[in-house]
Amino acid sequence: MQARLRDHAFRAGCAVWVVLAVAFWVQVFRGGDDLLDPAALEVPENPLNLDVEVADDLRVSGAAFGVRVDFGGGGGVPLFLETKHVPLAPGQDFGWIVWVDTDRQQVRWREVFTSASPDNWQVADDGSYALSEDGATMTREVTADVVEGRIQHFWSVAEGDLPGPHRIQLFVEDVPVADFAFEVSELEP
Repeated sequence: MQARLRDHAFRAGCAVWVVLAVAFWVQVFRGGDDLLDPAALEVPENPLNLDVEVADDLRVSGAAFGVRVDFGGGGGVPLFLETKHVPLAPGQDFGWIVWVDTDRQQVRWREVFTSASPDNWQVADDGSYALSEDGATMTREVTADVVEGRIQHFWSVAEGDLPGPHRIQLFVEDVPVADFAFEVSELEP
């Protein structure tokens, strides 16, 4: 009798974990609204401690790469989930956050993005993007506002993107500060 109760409790516990895992991945694959406002993103404390002196008045103290997950059904504040695995789901946001110690209002950053889907680049023609001759690498240079001691940039998985390895090399004021290697992949059934 006690063994049967233990088996039922174990199965019930497993069922709860499965439901929680499915709910999490449904939200991840559903994607989220385009919430690029840095103040509207709940982020962890500086997860990767760095100490890169970019200039006398600018220091990079941390960097993280991950995905945005909205558990609020589109109405909540999205969470930043640090990971090296991005679900291959159109609309899934992924990108980086960099913590800066500065009194500057703005800083210049450049990212060099190497994609497994070079034939599928979809970017706004605002003059900040440059495509390599072979089409495999996109470089973007932007002067961005520093908000709450952070700068950040997010991309979205697009329809037609391919699974595979990706890489973003990040520079702040031409100083290398982070090198994010990550995998875009489908969830296994």
